[in-house]
Amino acid sequence: MSILIHISACFSGGAVSAIIAVAAMYFAGINVSFLRETAMMLLFIIASVGFVCLVGFVVSSVICFSYVIPIVVFATVTLCPVFLNSTGNMLIKSILPTYHYMNSVYNDSGIMSLVIYCVLVYPLCYMVYYLKNLRHT
Repeated sequence: MSILIHISACFSGGAVSAIIAVAAMYFAGINVSFLRETAMMLLFIIASVGFVCLVGFVVSSVICFSYVIPIVVFATVTLCPVFLNSTGNMLIKSILPTYHYMNSVYNDSGIMSLVIYCVLVYPLCYMVYYLKNLRHT
């Protein structure tokens, strides 16, 4: 499967989730501003799809991917500032797109870190995809 098809398939699910999340935050009245929240959610979906594709290209099978999912979810819930904002484990936190999204909601420097994450994750995806396919040819 081509890398573009793989990324496009991930975007289709992410786009629906993003639309529902932004609408829910808007109608609940818990967003900072509609335009800012929409922009942050778009960046978050771009970052998340890149992260998921990167993990998918690194692991070797669907079974391995299904084992990795609970670990990533647990790491995201415990390390990202959703419930508790801890200062340690910065390397692991910076790998997770949720960390950058949560910091971007109220912090302008968080926006830049989310943009940088989006810019860096796709070349990394391509390198892993290329190297993996190079090995199999």
